Amino acid sequence: MRMHLTRWLVLTTLVTTPLLGLDVSQGYLFKVLSGSLNGHARVLDKQNNLVIEGEWRSGKTVPGQVYRVHHVIYPDHVYEQVYDQDGFLEKGIVICATTAMMTSEPPRLEGEFKTIKHPMIRRHPAMDDRITVATSGTYYNGVGLEYRGAFEFIPARDAVGDQLAMGYYVFSGEVVDTDDGTSESGLYFSSITAPGLAILFTKATPKYLAQVEENFRKNLAEAQRDYAQRDLIDQKWDRFFKALAFVADLTTSYALGGLDQNKLLVSLVSGTFTNSKSDSPKGLKGLIVDGLLDLGLKKLGGTNPLTEKFSKEVAQGLGQIFLPDNEPSARP
Repeated sequence: MRMHLTRWLVLTTLVTTPLLGLDVSQGYLFKVLSGSLNGHARVLDKQNNLVIEGEWRSGKTVPGQVYRVHHVIYPDHVYEQVYDQDGFLEKGIVICATTAMMTSEPPRLEGEFKTIKHPMIRRHPAMDDRITVATSGTYYNGVGLEYRGAFEFIPARDAVGDQLAMGYYVFSGEVVDTDDGTSESGLYFSSITAPGLAILFTKATPKYLAQVEENFRKNLAEAQRDYAQRDLIDQKWDRFFKALAFVADLTTSYALGGLDQNKLLVSLVSGTFTNSKSDSPKGLKGLIVDGLLDLGLKKLGGTNPLTEKFSKEVAQGLGQIFLPDNEPSARP
């Protein structure tokens, strides 16, 4: 059998399976070639140069229906796909091909698939951290090698961000050279890849597996630390904007139309960025309380009977927003 590395054809374009449930109504990603998205239609996946044909409900796949798919470079190589109730690939074929391919047939992964949550990606809430990966079947590398057996995907972290669902495929089974009929069996490990990218497998070695495990544990710890910090920052600014809504209502109810809310706003934003105390709910509340009282009390006047009521409402209102840190401000 020829060496795996010498049979490898470099692919230059990222090709991915749907990381979200497939929804072809998104016009910037898909183009309807014929038919209706509430019925039978042929749709072009503009990102991956795939034509998908089948039944649609408001642009979404129908569970259990068979979809026919081909790459625009290989119109005679048509394959079938079946999606689950969430629009994720369940079984069929993922085509791994680009406009740079020069093989007689596209690299592809055929078999059974599952959906997993990738622990090292963090996307917009409207998106998803679920990905579709192979579990069993055959990987055709497009140049004569077939990997027949079981697959498992081990997540890895994207080197330049946290949007791409990178990882390694583990394969165990038979590798068949269809040109000369030879075969060998064993455990193989891919280089870092992503679902839908062509895969480069090499025989697993203890040294390589140790390196992958070390990278996995390191990347997972980094991702968990970064995401925990990001969650804290998200929570801080969520509280901040709730506090701003409270401030707007309070200044209206006290007829503080002359209160320089613009000055208050920019001061609070600046202080939230630059004051390390704002990283805690208590510290952030303190900054907002201080800023609001400074400007509000100046507007009301030190001897105004509304001063005490205003101060109390500031403390109570912001205390509710920043629960469980609901102690009133220590300001006199």
